[in-house]
Amino acid sequence: MASKSTKTVSTSSELTALQKVGEKLLRSYKTIQNSDHSRIESFDLAVGNLILSLEKEMDEGQKYLSKAVLKAHFLDQIPRQRRNEAKQLASNWNHEVMVELHKSKRFTSAATLLREFVKQTASEETPPKTAEQLAKSVVSLLEKNGVALDAFAKALVAEYAAQSEETAGDIETQTVAA
Repeated sequence: MASKSTKTVSTSSELTALQKVGEKLLRSYKTIQNSDHSRIESFDLAVGNLILSLEKEMDEGQKYLSKAVLKAHFLDQIPRQRRNEAKQLASNWNHEVMVELHKSKRFTSAATLLREFVKQTASEETPPKTAEQLAKSVVSLLEKNGVALDAFAKALVAEYAAQSEETAGDIETQTVAA
């Protein structure tokens, strides 16, 4: 019996030592988490704001920041994906969903924060396109598929006429039923 009680005592003292190790690990984990969370605002947001500022100064036909500009502003050593995430973060920083996600302190990287932001805002309706935007889309689709504009115009008129007849038939049916 004496040997059983010694094993129990030694096991409980080992648990205490292991608990101390676990407690130290938990403290270091919380420190890392807090520093990672603050990195979003102190680093990623700052990089994104710098990129947005540089893009405002770009020439009119220019689509991307040149390598020279990136190098001059010390951004060339930051991976492209990280720069893109930072830019996206900065451009959406004041969106109400982004503010709430950042306040929740659940995210330790800009990538996961942005992924959640996109997921939550994807359900929001996109603004309706204007007639000009739709026309540009249709023309580009016609060119892409090799369809002549005249043939499309005839098909569109025929489809519109068919839709008008269906709508007129539905209205007559509703008035007769009433």
